Amino acid sequence: GLQPQDVIGTRRHMLLIRARFAIAWAASEGLGASLGEIGLGMGDRDHTTILNAVRRARKLREKDSHFLDLTDWLLANVHERKST
Repeated sequence: GLQPQDVIGTRRHMLLIRARFAIAWAASEGLGASLGEIGLGMGDRDHTTILNAVRRARKLREKDSHFLDLTDWLLANVHERKST
């Protein structure tokens, strides 16, 4: 339910941060995009910021079932769009 400008923006609300983590993880895992490419698509963020997001997402997937469901859903959608 977030808008693209929310995700690429600079606001640091926890909901937005978790969404950014999930999107960065799905882009990395599902598309095989480079950290730099993901950073450009997410508001021109540095590759180290994206690396941190992907690492944090991996940890969240282990601990948080809701986050796991979200990232699994994103990954399935990435694969679906990639094959069309």
